[in-house]
Amino acid sequence: RDLTRSGIVSLRLFLSGFIWIVDMDTEELSDDQYSDTESDEEFDEAFYDHSSYIASLSASPSPSPSPSPTNEPPSTSLHWFRMSSLRLHDNPALLSSLNNPNTQFRGVFIIDPWFVSGKHKFGVNRWRFLIECLHDIKRQLESMNLQLYVARGSTTAVLSSLCKEWNVTHLTYQISQEPHSSIEENAVDQLATTLDVTVEKFHSHTLYNPANIIDLNDGKPVITIRDFHSLFLKLGYPSLPVPSPDVDSSYLEDDTPQHILKNFQIPTLEELGLADERLDANPWIGGETEALHRLSIYCESRSKPFEDPSSMLFDKTSLSPYIRFGCLSVRYFWQYVHDLSSVNKEMEKVMKDVISKLLQREFYFTVASQVPSFDSDTHNPVCIPLPWKNDPRLLHKWKYGFTGYPWIDAGMRQMHQEGWIHHCLRESVATFLTRGDLWISWVDGKDTFEEFMLDFEPSVSCGCWMRSSACSFITGHVEHYCPVTYGQQIDPEGKYIRQFVPELEYFPKEYIYSPWMAPIEVQKQSGCVVGIDYPYPIIDHMTAGSVCLERLKNCLDLISSNIS
Repeated sequence: RDLTRSGIVSLRLFLSGFIWIVDMDTEELSDDQYSDTESDEEFDEAFYDHSSYIASLSASPSPSPSPSPTNEPPSTSLHWFRMSSLRLHDNPALLSSLNNPNTQFRGVFIIDPWFVSGKHKFGVNRWRFLIECLHDIKRQLESMNLQLYVARGSTTAVLSSLCKEWNVTHLTYQISQEPHSSIEENAVDQLATTLDVTVEKFHSHTLYNPANIIDLNDGKPVITIRDFHSLFLKLGYPSLPVPSPDVDSSYLEDDTPQHILKNFQIPTLEELGLADERLDANPWIGGETEALHRLSIYCESRSKPFEDPSSMLFDKTSLSPYIRFGCLSVRYFWQYVHDLSSVNKEMEKVMKDVISKLLQREFYFTVASQVPSFDSDTHNPVCIPLPWKNDPRLLHKWKYGFTGYPWIDAGMRQMHQEGWIHHCLRESVATFLTRGDLWISWVDGKDTFEEFMLDFEPSVSCGCWMRSSACSFITGHVEHYCPVTYGQQIDPEGKYIRQFVPELEYFPKEYIYSPWMAPIEVQKQSGCVVGIDYPYPIIDHMTAGSVCLERLKNCLDLISSNIS
């Protein structure tokens, strides 16, 4: 009865049919709990000791370049770098702060304690990428005789201290547009009002301001691709990216002495308690400089089909991590491929593909901006409330790549090692966890992606997870992905599995997707005996898949019958 009542609205919204269906990697452009053996006590608590941090500020007053005629320190224009705005190009909030007249510019990035503790903490690959992004910003600012200050503590407490200490009169930042981010932003705005600080905030993480899209729809919710597509045709091209800061401009030099700057250094992995974490070779180097370097490589690689379909599984040219951290502006990306296609007809396919992916990303941000609890499977009006199972043992096996299905395990292990997997792997592991085999809630999968995936964006990832689990955004036919045969179609030789599930490196291709089917002699000759060196399947796909399909059909039929 509860399922019926709460699911009626969802089914009306998402089974009414869509006219714009695209075959693309929506999660890749997003698109993201921790090991049972880990403990919050591992982290260096002194690093987050806010009281000692504030004391260091007071003990070392901030210097000014030269006293003003009134003998007061110059006012400061403070730019708040956020997790999704780590760049200098097309950053209107940064540009506004830099160009504020008669002020000292300072940029700050704040490491909140929740980054490394609690339910939604960062995995080591995300930390490494973030640290590299911060070093890149720091180097660029230093070339302009400016500094990046990395502070720690709760956002409002840190900003309050800095505004008082540095005589801040202006504060700028990029609006996040993620679920629950408005709570933090409202608190910052109220703090600024209390301190008589002028706030300027900008939408630049998406192509359009979601509020403008909703206004264009006469204030009515935009909840289907059909609605969004029709509105996009009215919106026209997104705004042009704003210029990068002029490196030759004479900004007021920040000559803060080293004994103060040392309190605002970028942390190391050791300081974050991650020194003992396993780190593999890094295929993803964080930072705006790397993002812009990869842009032409991405377009060139996407202009031609992969000669070997399996090679896409090893692709390292994706730009999704750089978009997530704001190292690459989506408006700049759009403009770049548009200009490229105008002079090179071979790039028209790339342009259409990029625009299609960016618009799908835009759609999820728009829906999330209107929907309470978009990141949850409860109290979420656009999510069909399926009766998921709670099975921590099976969830743990899936999360760490020990399901006994090599295609699934290879995807999860690559995610752990590199922080990224191709969209066909994302669909496979998501379907296996949810409606395909284990019947575990998509929220558990989303939490895992949040910890490990470099390109995890809450709005986009939640939308993709709801779609993959058939809880929302249903496009008519519900696709199914067999954990054995789907991978065989893409990589019949099993090269991907051999790399990320090394136990099976020497297995013959006939059995590498289903090693439990190999004769024991073959297993011994291959150096891997199932049940000893590699696990048996944690579930029988033929049986579980049929049960899950029947469950899904019954749930949807129940809701549909109550609507009619």
